[in-house]
Amino acid sequence: MSMNSRDIWSDPDLREQLLTKLVQAGFDTEQLSALRRMFEADDCDIFDLLAFLAFERPMATRKSRVEALRSDTVFFAQYPQESANKFLHFVLSRYEKIGVMELSRERLPALIELSGVGTIKDASIAFGGKPAFVLAAFKQLQLHLYHVN
Repeated sequence: MSMNSRDIWSDPDLREQLLTKLVQAGFDTEQLSALRRMFEADDCDIFDLLAFLAFERPMATRKSRVEALRSDTVFFAQYPQESANKFLHFVLSRYEKIGVMELSRERLPALIELSGVGTIKDASIAFGGKPAFVLAAFKQLQLHLYHVN
């Protein structure tokens, strides 16, 4: 997919809009999942499958994306609080196991709670004091996740 498509997919809000358009065009989540199974790509994102089908790009697995990002010490160094890093690594683990739906904006409050970092207020403190900083880090994580491969 073009760089523009990668940018769209890496933003949770734009990705949701794209998925909605796919549903309107007749490709619901179940059909996309069946397509992934047909290509033996259950451990890949729909993004990678679509890039493969459209441009014959190799499909990256969620695991390979996560491993590449986890090794990016510069990315994680911008979040010096241990609880901030714990949260980001937790999100990566959920994405690797469950898939891209864990990266939607609406999942953010549940991810904060499930990660063990505490409340939204606690997470805000870990990321610099404002809830908007948590969302910004969540989006940055995804931007890097889709640009490392």
